[in-house]
Amino acid sequence: MGGVAGHLSHLYDNRGMTANKVKKILSLASTGELVGTEKTDGYNIYLGFRDGEARYARNKGDMKAGGRKMSDLMARIFAGGDAVKDVYISAFTTFSEFVNRLPEDRKAGIFGENGEIFYNTEIQGPGADQVVNYDNQTLSIHHGGHKAYDPITDSVNVVDAEANSKMLDQALDMSLQDASGQDFTISRTAALQLKRLSDDTAVRIAVAKLDRAGFTGNMTMDQYLESKIKPIVENKFSYFAPEIIQLMVDRMLDRKNEDGSTIKLTQIYKGFPANQKEEIRVAVKEQAPMLIKQAVFPIEDAIHDFAVEMLSGLESAYILDNHKQVAELKAQVEEAIKNIQAYDGPGASEAKDVLMTQMSKIKNLDNIDTVVEGFVFIHDGMMYKFTGNFAPVNQILGLFKYGRGNVPAIAKSLSEAPGEVPVVQEGEGTERTVAVVPGAFKPPHKGHLEMVKHYSNKADEVFVFISKLPRGGASKGEAEVNFEESKAIWNLYVEAAGLSNVTVMQKPSENASPMGAAIEFAQNEDNDPNMAQVGDEIIFSASDKLDARGQPDYERFDAVAKYVRDGATMADTKSNAATVFGDYSATTFRQALFQRDVETMKRYLPDELVKSGMTSDVLEILNLAAEEVPLREVIFRLVEEVLDEKEVEQTLEEEELEEISVGGGGASGPSIQGYSGKKEQEERIVNEVLNYLIKATPA
Repeated sequence: MGGVAGHLSHLYDNRGMTANKVKKILSLASTGELVGTEKTDGYNIYLGFRDGEARYARNKGDMKAGGRKMSDLMARIFAGGDAVKDVYISAFTTFSEFVNRLPEDRKAGIFGENGEIFYNTEIQGPGADQVVNYDNQTLSIHHGGHKAYDPITDSVNVVDAEANSKMLDQALDMSLQDASGQDFTISRTAALQLKRLSDDTAVRIAVAKLDRAGFTGNMTMDQYLESKIKPIVENKFSYFAPEIIQLMVDRMLDRKNEDGSTIKLTQIYKGFPANQKEEIRVAVKEQAPMLIKQAVFPIEDAIHDFAVEMLSGLESAYILDNHKQVAELKAQVEEAIKNIQAYDGPGASEAKDVLMTQMSKIKNLDNIDTVVEGFVFIHDGMMYKFTGNFAPVNQILGLFKYGRGNVPAIAKSLSEAPGEVPVVQEGEGTERTVAVVPGAFKPPHKGHLEMVKHYSNKADEVFVFISKLPRGGASKGEAEVNFEESKAIWNLYVEAAGLSNVTVMQKPSENASPMGAAIEFAQNEDNDPNMAQVGDEIIFSASDKLDARGQPDYERFDAVAKYVRDGATMADTKSNAATVFGDYSATTFRQALFQRDVETMKRYLPDELVKSGMTSDVLEILNLAAEEVPLREVIFRLVEEVLDEKEVEQTLEEEELEEISVGGGGASGPSIQGYSGKKEQEERIVNEVLNYLIKATPA
C-alpha cells in the first residue's frame, strides 16, 4: 500500500514496539490465537460518499479535496492503457450504484455527517491481477485503516470507524440480493485465523535471533536503533560535543523537540562552518535511511522467517484452485531466476546481488507453497502485517519484468504486453503519488517554495530537479548562482519549511528544459531509483499562469502521457496545478543579492527562512557574506546616503515653499535664499569631515 494508505506496518516499523511485546505477538500467532484478515494482492483505493456522489481517494490531495468524482476518474490517464482504466471504472461504478441505493440516514451513518470517512478498499480479480490471479472480481473493504482528512493539522489520519463499519456491514448484507448484473462484488476482506504450530521451535528460533541482535526486554525499537546508530555517529564526528551528537541521532530517528516541533538542521549546526554544515546534512538526511535499514535487518530477518513458517500452506479465500496457482507462481519465479542468472547486460552485477538477497529469504523454491500475500491483524489498536515469501517473490518477478536501479527490464517484451498490470515492488504499492518539480532555480525564491509546498500536500513524495547551467554574474550586476549553490539553498528552504516528503536531487538535470527534465523523470529509461517507478502516479508540476498566447501553463503537459514509463500512470495536470503565488523574478533576486538589497531579499526569501534568522545563510552559500568592503568605500556610501537624504529634504521643502509663495505673494523670495545658504553650509561641513576621514584612513 502507498498513497493515503501509507505503508502497512510490520512489527518492527512501530518505533514504540518493545522486544517483549514482539515476542508475545509471535507466541500468540504460533498457538493459533491471532485472528485477522488475508492480505490481498490488488489495487488499493479509498472510497467514500460526499455531497451526493461516490468519491475515491488515492493520496492526501484527493482526500483534502473531499475525494474525486467519476468525472475525475474518466479524465485520468493510465499508462497501462484502457484495460487498467476499465478495471478502476468498473469497480467504482459498482460502488457508486451501491451507495446510491442507500437511504440518506444510512449514508451519513456510514460515511460521517460531512462525508469525512473514507474506507480502505482493495480492487482485486481478473484485470487487477499483479502476482496472484484471483478468480472473482471483488471490491474488498478492509476491516481497519479507514481514514479522514483533518483540516486543522492538514493531515490524513486513521479514524475510529467501528460504529460506522457495523452500519456498512448491515448495508452490505442487505444489498446482496441486488448484486446481480454487477461486474464486481462488494464484500468485507475475508477473515483468517493462523494455524497452530505443532511445536514452539519457530518461536524459539525467532526469539534467539532477536536476543542476539540486542533487542531484548522492554527496549523499544527506537531505543534499539539508537544503540546501533549512535556509536557510528560518535565515531565519525568524534570532534563534536555530546549534545550535538545527540541532536543528530534524534533527527536521524525522526524524534521531535519537547514542544512537538521538528528538529531542524539549524538547531544542530548553527554557527558551524559551511563544510561541516554539509557533512551534518548528508549524515542526517541522506545516510540515515541506510543506517536504519542495516540496523533493522536482523529484526526483520527474524520476523520474516517466523512469518514464512506461519503462512506456510495457507489457502486464499479468493482462489478456487490454490494448488494450481502455487504451481504457476513457482514456474514464473523459476523462469525469472534462470533469466536473471544468465543476464550479462547493463547492471548485471546489481541484478545478481538482488537475486541473491531475495533467494536468501526464500532459501528454496519448495518454500513457495502459498499464494496468500500476507496476514493482517490488529494489536493494541494498531494494524500490522506478517508477510512471508510473497515479498521476495515479488522482488524477483519485478526485477525480471521491469528492472530496478541500473538494471533495465530483463524481459521487456513482457512489460509491453497489452493491458498487463505491473508487478509491484514491496514497500512501494500501486498508490505512491510522486510530483516532479523541475526548473532552473538560480536561485530558488519564495514563489518556488510555495509551489513545492502545494505539491507536498498533494503527493507522497516530491522531487525537485535543478538545471545544470549557472545564471548571473558580476558583469551583469547579479549574483552568480550555480547548481551546487541552488541545491544548498533549496535544502535550506525545505528544512525551514519542514517538508519531510521533499527530495532535492543531488545531481543536476542534464536537460536544460524544465519540460525535458519532467519527461526524463517519467520515462526513466535508465531505471534510476530516484525517478518514476513501476506503480507510481506522476504529477507534473504546473501552474495556472497564462503564457503570451493566453494559454494556462498546465496545458503544456497534454501530450506528455505517451512518455510515461510502463507500469506508471499520469495524474491530471489541470486539477493538480498550483495557483500563481506572487510576481517573482529570479533575475531581480540575483540583482538584490548582488547589491545586498535587504528589503528585496526579504520579499524574495521564504517567510520561514527570514523568521528563523537564516537570511545570512543564503549569502554564505553564495560567497557573498564574507566579502569585505574597504573602509574608504563605506565612508563614501555613508556620505552619499546623507547627501541623498538632504536632496530629498530640499526638494520637499522647496515644493512646500512654492505652495506658500502661490498663496501668500512675495514672501517666498527671502525664504528660498535662506534655505539655499543653509544647504551650502551643510554640504561644506560634510565635505570637510569626508576629507578628514579619507586622510586618516589607509587606502
